[in-house]
Formats: sequence, C-alpha cells, structure tokens
Amino acid sequence: MEGPDPLHVFISGPTPAQQAHAQELTQDLLTTIKKELLRLHPDLAPYVTTSTASQNPYAATYIGAGSTSQPASTPSSQPSSNSNAS
Repeated sequence: MEGPDPLHVFISGPTPAQQAHAQELTQDLLTTIKKELLRLHPDLAPYVTTSTASQNPYAATYIGAGSTSQPASTPSSQPSSNSNAS
C-alpha cells in the first residue's frame, strides 16, 4: 500500500494470503500509532494526518525523489599525498 507517509515497510510472506494478512496487520499498527500519537500530542494533528513533501522538507528523500545510492559527499578514504611512505 502506498500513502503520503514518509515510511517504507517491507512485507513478505510465503503465500499471497499471508502477505495480505501481514499488510492488514501493518495498516492496523500504523493506524494505532497515529491514534496514540494524536492522543498524547494533539498539537501535532495537522502534521500527522496530512504530512506532505511541502510540509516536510525531507519527505522527498523518503519517497525517493532525487535520491541516489551513494551520499552526496563522503570523506576521502585516500591517504594524503604527504604520508610517510618509504
């Protein structure tokens, strides 16, 4: 199931029936988590129920827009040219 939430859940099972059951359980879990979050923090209601990429600047990363398999910058793993090699 795809939705507006910046969350990915991998569901697998040996049979299609078990996959469908796992999907139902996952959807129920997410619904329960949202309800509990709203009960504990009602001031977050607009963000929990209608989270979109425009409200969350990092949402594009979660939905895969512009993502790459490697980070944009990485520390150099090469030794510096002035090492003490003989």
